[in-house]
Amino acid sequence: MKTSSPPKSLDSSTRDQFSSKLLTFILLVFPSLVLLLHSYLGSYTRLIADDLCSFYFARRLDMLRYVWYWYLNWGGRYSAFAVDSLIDNIGAKGISYFPVTLLIIWVSIAWLTFYVLLQVEIGKVQSTLRALAMGVTTVFAVLSISPNVPQVLYWWNGMRTYLPSLIVATFYIGFLYWAQKNLKTRKAILLGSVISFTIAFLDGGFNESLCVVLFSFFIGLTAFRILTRTLRFNDPFFSFLFAAILGTTLALLIMLMSPGTALRQVFFPPPPGLVRMFEITANGYLGYLADLFRSPKRVSALIALVFTSIWIGMESNEKLSHGYWIIVSILGGILLSFASILPSVYGTSEMAHPRTLIIPSFILVASLVYAGLMTGKWLSGNRASLSPVQSGLMLCVGISIVFSTWINAKALYESRDTYISFAERWDQADAQIIGAKLNGDTSVTIAALDPWTGPGGDPTDNPKFWVTHCYSLYYGFPVFGPRPETGGP
Repeated sequence: MKTSSPPKSLDSSTRDQFSSKLLTFILLVFPSLVLLLHSYLGSYTRLIADDLCSFYFARRLDMLRYVWYWYLNWGGRYSAFAVDSLIDNIGAKGISYFPVTLLIIWVSIAWLTFYVLLQVEIGKVQSTLRALAMGVTTVFAVLSISPNVPQVLYWWNGMRTYLPSLIVATFYIGFLYWAQKNLKTRKAILLGSVISFTIAFLDGGFNESLCVVLFSFFIGLTAFRILTRTLRFNDPFFSFLFAAILGTTLALLIMLMSPGTALRQVFFPPPPGLVRMFEITANGYLGYLADLFRSPKRVSALIALVFTSIWIGMESNEKLSHGYWIIVSILGGILLSFASILPSVYGTSEMAHPRTLIIPSFILVASLVYAGLMTGKWLSGNRASLSPVQSGLMLCVGISIVFSTWINAKALYESRDTYISFAERWDQADAQIIGAKLNGDTSVTIAALDPWTGPGGDPTDNPKFWVTHCYSLYYGFPVFGPRPETGGP
């Protein structure tokens, strides 16, 4: 009696399901190891320079007065100042837990965003684990290709300016997808528009770079969708986009009218002319891209993310008939990431600081994820002939993500002494200052802390030097440091 063997198609389907689950597991676990290392290094976060003044004024003023004070005296980043005002509640010891907290929040929001986005773009309910894997991998990719992650993750003043804005932007993407799919009635559309306006207004208030990007993106997307006849004025999505335009416009106006922005400009050269501004930005942007593509740890993370997006896009129930959305997404990412650098160049007359380049990094990652999904949908017409391609993509994703994780984790682990030694010096100086204050001394002089953020973060023997002033305000006691010229007391 002959026994029938399972059909080959069934074997193939089972094998594909196993491979898909295995790859999801790899995408979930390996990038998480790098995020855990970031959390570990972030536990050595200490107050540096600006942080001490922020702590002092947050202790003295409530949130609204704190925001207003800095709006009048330093700049228009009202949302960043609102977050900054929380530092008194967090405490000096609490900020060491803030990097891991932000990463958990960001990954969680990215998870929810991908869960909604993939349902809309792929056309079927997605696995929660796959959405989580995409969220982890995307956050990993943004951090991997950014030039100076420590100054936006392990330093409070850099962190509160940039990371919350990217977390809110991630949430905003998910909200727009969800609202477009679920809000249909007049009341629901009105509520969605109010929420869209509020999120845009709050997100635009974190930093000038993202504010310009959001303003340009929503205007450009609305105009493009109308011109291509994929959006009508009576569509709910138009209401959400129009509300976002109003929110970012108001945010931009508030920033431009800030008296503090004019006061801060005194510390920098006059703004360059238009031609010179674009020249500085173009040279700096090309340098940023060159550094990205010649760095194995950065480019491998980007390759893994793009291949992952294409692989998931190929499982779409819908075939993309035109590939122009792929081109538009890539070109849009390049233009918006370029535009994000212009405000810094205008304000300082030089290329933006490396820590600010996490904004264009986020934009490039977002645009490439979308372009990858669209590429997969465009390729998804003939599933039978695409099976080898899909298997090849899965293999490339697995290899690139493991390699990128290893090289990123190795670099992070090797840098640990920088943050550990600074934390030890800071803790020793903190104990010395508190001891001198309790002993009734008139002042105290501490050794150089040499913060990893770079020169200029130490107090000096000059009581009028701003870092010395911040230390003295924070401790309520005169704190001095070594002479800058000699390093001695």
